[in-house]
Amino acid sequence: MSFQREFGFTGSLVPPGRARLRKEVVPAGQDWPYDSTRKVIRTKQKGHKCDRISAEKRAKTAELMQKMPERL
Repeated sequence: MSFQREFGFTGSLVPPGRARLRKEVVPAGQDWPYDSTRKVIRTKQKGHKCDRISAEKRAKTAELMQKMPERL
């Protein structure tokens, strides 16, 4: 790898050394092929599950109560 010889790098890629080397290589116009891919961010719902279920149950109960006269 040409950038290793050009920037005097001979050791292993520990995170601080890797960051320092990348900061030297990228502005010099060379490509940095070692960027890791970004992880997908999960869209996790906030709050307690029991609160969401309670709200859904109340909505369903209200809907069923409107249909009650038809059933009787």
